[in-house]
Amino acid sequence: MPMTPGSLQFRVPLTLVISAFATTLIVVLVLAVETYFNLQQDQLNQAQAQAYALQPVLKQALKHDDPWLAFTILRGPKNLYRNDESAGFKILLDTSDTIFSSGKPKTFPIGKPLNALAPFLTDALNQLKSTQQPIHLKYGERIVLLVPILEQETSLGALVYFTRNDFFWNRFSEIMKSASIATLLTLAILAPVGWLLGKRLVTPLIRLLQCMQQVGSKPIEDIQCIAFPRQDEISRLGQQFSLMLKDLQLKQELENQLVTQDRLAAVGRLAGGVAHEINNPLAGMLVAIDSWKKTPIEKRDSQKTLAFMERGLQHIQETVSALLVECRFEKRKLNAADIDDLETLIKTEAHTKDIQLQLENQIDREIDIPATLVRQILLNLSLNAVQAIDNSGRIKISIKLEKNNLVLEVGDDGHMIDEKSIQHIFEPFNSNRPEGTGLGLWVTYETIRQLQGEISVNSMPHWTSFNVVLPEISSRSES
Repeated sequence: MPMTPGSLQFRVPLTLVISAFATTLIVVLVLAVETYFNLQQDQLNQAQAQAYALQPVLKQALKHDDPWLAFTILRGPKNLYRNDESAGFKILLDTSDTIFSSGKPKTFPIGKPLNALAPFLTDALNQLKSTQQPIHLKYGERIVLLVPILEQETSLGALVYFTRNDFFWNRFSEIMKSASIATLLTLAILAPVGWLLGKRLVTPLIRLLQCMQQVGSKPIEDIQCIAFPRQDEISRLGQQFSLMLKDLQLKQELENQLVTQDRLAAVGRLAGGVAHEINNPLAGMLVAIDSWKKTPIEKRDSQKTLAFMERGLQHIQETVSALLVECRFEKRKLNAADIDDLETLIKTEAHTKDIQLQLENQIDREIDIPATLVRQILLNLSLNAVQAIDNSGRIKISIKLEKNNLVLEVGDDGHMIDEKSIQHIFEPFNSNRPEGTGLGLWVTYETIRQLQGEISVNSMPHWTSFNVVLPEISSRSES
């Protein structure tokens, strides 16, 4: 089965690959955010630890009014970050929030109020005085840490630490670079693994589908399905389908047996009917021969015996001929004269019962259908109608041509035929009359079938009609 974008062979592996990509991306984003905040917190913790480490020296500088000592501490090692704008720096304030010493004196000169140089720190400084607890806030890309300098719970001033941002971003970039490389390597492994795993998951379903598609196109016994050794849902589905195939095969075998039995039963009924129809005249002829033998020679009536035997043999011949229905397409086509002959043949039987015969013949040209077979169909149906109605009944025969089809209708106002009888009306040796052989309608049906026509029966109180549609031979050859 070819792989198409809409098939499970494509969608399931692709879904797994996309899920792997999405999951990895989400994990990387979560780690990136977590790393960002962790680094910020680490940087703040380091700055706070450094501020507390500097407090003893800064206390001495404040108490001895020694800005130079404070400057050497705030500046750190000589030339370190001197020209680096991204470097962190520290400012020491006295109790009036005036700059006592500054690690960056050009920007924050000594003796200037910090509020005037950095108005955004005003609220933080006020809060620091009231809480005496370290405070940090965001200043551009920096984090500003304010730590009080206390001497036995007495404020001597405050240390303002503008942390470095280059160190933070360098560490974050390195971590994310390593994480990106690891992510790409992970995806390079997960993508093919997910694709292969998806195909492996779908393969049993595809094989099961291919097995199902064989149902109807192959005999059930020729359908070969794969084994499902695992015990998951797909395997159980495959096992159930295999059991269903076995049930279908068993059902088909039973149906074949029933069909064979029905055929044998039909053959038996046919043979029994034939035997019955032939046995009666044979028995009569044997009785006539035996009587002729036992009669003295001078009293034997040979002519009478031969006439009796001739009628019996004719009966047997008619029964056998009815069973050997064979549609031989003759050259002579049906014309209006054939219908006139039919009317002559039927009138004789109709007059014996004082039946009113109504014949509607709309044929005005030759029709490419064997004339003798059509006459036989009409004759059988008409005589059947004569036998079905009582005296002073009515028979209507309609013959017309519709779209290259010969349409025949023979109706009578005799007794209604029940639905059950209609279902078996065209079976051989099926007759409602004691004197009937049950072969007339069967022969008619077989003749119509061999002419590729159709016959139907409609019966209601006081009217029953047989409707026949026969296609012209020329139209059958064209189609």
